[in-house]
Amino acid sequence: MKKNILRNLLILCISLGMLNTSVSALEIIAEEDVLITTEQTSDIVIAWGEVNIQSTLHQDAIIAGWDLLINAPILQDLIFAGWDVSINEEVKDDIRWIGWNITIDSNVAGDVILAAWDIRIKKGVTIWGDLIIAAGKATIDWDVLWKFKFAWGELKLNGTIWGDAQIYVDKFKSASGSNASIWWNLDYRSELKNEILESITKGSINYKEAIWEKQFKKDIKESIMSYIIVKILFIFIFSTVLFFFFQKFYKRTGKILAEKTGKSFLYGLLTFLLIPILAILFFISVIGVPIGILLVFWFVMLIIFLEVINVTVLTALIINKFPKLNVTYIKVLIILILSIIMAVISGIDIIIWFFTVWSTLILKKEIIAKFRNMD
Repeated sequence: MKKNILRNLLILCISLGMLNTSVSALEIIAEEDVLITTEQTSDIVIAWGEVNIQSTLHQDAIIAGWDLLINAPILQDLIFAGWDVSINEEVKDDIRWIGWNITIDSNVAGDVILAAWDIRIKKGVTIWGDLIIAAGKATIDWDVLWKFKFAWGELKLNGTIWGDAQIYVDKFKSASGSNASIWWNLDYRSELKNEILESITKGSINYKEAIWEKQFKKDIKESIMSYIIVKILFIFIFSTVLFFFFQKFYKRTGKILAEKTGKSFLYGLLTFLLIPILAILFFISVIGVPIGILLVFWFVMLIIFLEVINVTVLTALIINKFPKLNVTYIKVLIILILSIIMAVISGIDIIIWFFTVWSTLILKKEIIAKFRNMD
């Protein structure tokens, strides 16, 4: 009860701050799923769940939810925050929206400001005011009658911008045979000049190189390359030392893996799934905390040395399968090749780990005993 009261008070405060209206002219709906089937003559605030508008909203609408489907006109402003939006009837005033996906399939009489990952304005839809977009990907198939601003990712323009355009873009596309055009001035920024964008512009063109974005991408690539090189060296050095130090044991793990491939995968998967659960259960019981700490330590070490486990066991498997390769420099070469594969190809390491980890754990007592005999 207290949570519902606080939630409604919060919505009310936001609404009063955003709308020039009296409390008596404001309707608040806070439900898991909302279906509007009767005309609403007052400002409306909707929160939570899926929202389906099937009847005309005569005043402003503020909506916060998961999905929004509009199949009836909205005669004033629409303000929405959520995941997925589909607008199939005309909005007579402005739209403000932030979320993930939005599809506009009807005219908008006012300005439109959108921030999303994927935006689609369909063919036949006219934006009668300004259009401002920040998006990972946007497709505009029809007309914008005034100013247009776009920033962030990929823009596909198949319609006409009748006013000035400011475009800060990573990629620009236009379908062949479309009516894509910008009738006034273009101010755009990208890593390189875009011939398609400039060819469809009727007015003046002002281009600036996106130096910061270019340098940022360069730094990211260099960082990734440095990380991969360091990772390869880490895997190769540890794998080489461990393999030659525990060569007899690893040959036995390779044999176990070859003979019990299916069981090794099953037990490895169970190890990955059950150790965290068991650790939590031991932590819940005060007496079992030391065992829980030990399980967490083992699990973390297995994950940290995931690629090393894969490389050493697979090397042993290959040597067992092809005895002629049992030469020192060939074994080092195999370890190097496997280290590169594990460092570069993402995702394959965890799958292989399901096969290799159990065969290693079976012989953990012998490995620990060898370490103790070193004293």
